[in-house]
Amino acid sequence: MQSERFTVFTDEVRAFLDVPRVATLATINPDGTPLLTPLWYARDGNDLWIVVGPDSPKARNIRRDPRVTLVVLDNDQGYTYVTVRGRARLESGEDGARPREMAVRYLGEERGERFAARDYIREEVVCRVTVERVRLRRDDGA
Repeated sequence: MQSERFTVFTDEVRAFLDVPRVATLATINPDGTPLLTPLWYARDGNDLWIVVGPDSPKARNIRRDPRVTLVVLDNDQGYTYVTVRGRARLESGEDGARPREMAVRYLGEERGERFAARDYIREEVVCRVTVERVRLRRDDGA
């Protein structure tokens, strides 16, 4: 196993994150316990963004405490993963435009458009994560 830590995305980490994979988001509940949620993500420069319901437990936790961690595992490469720690902020979902973009990224054009046509999608908000620390762990096959 090899492990490296960074404060921004390297080219290798960008390439890893640009592949649509399911991430796990950790937020902090009011009682201090973690809330772990599998979800879709996308990279925008050195930020990551996800889509959340405006009144979801994730959104409530982020409003109260913006510290988050995302873990993205490469299921095809054994124990290779990227961990991103940072601060999250909630932004407009642009009346469904950003959630639509995410759905197309993961489901393809046709299925993504059908998914994005659901009524609740227009209410979704974007959670942007500003990176503070990145860890890349590679499975070297040993």
